[in-house]
Amino acid sequence: MTGIEILGWAGFGVLVAAWIPQTIDTIKAGNTQMNLAFIIMYFSSSLMLTIYSVMTGDPV
Repeated sequence: MTGIEILGWAGFGVLVAAWIPQTIDTIKAGNTQMNLAFIIMYFSSSLMLTIYSVMTGDPV
C-alpha cells in the first residue's frame, strides 16, 4: 500500500469518524447545531481526499 493510498483511507476514516461527535451532540442536545470537532474533522478529511484524488488522477 502506497503513502497516497494510506492518505485516501485515512481521509475516509476521518470522514466517517467525524459524524460520531456530531451525532452524539445532536441526540443529547436535541438540536442540529454544528459541533466544532465535526467541522474540523470534516474539513481535514475533505482536504485529504482532495489530495488523494489529485495525486491519483481519479477525481471520482
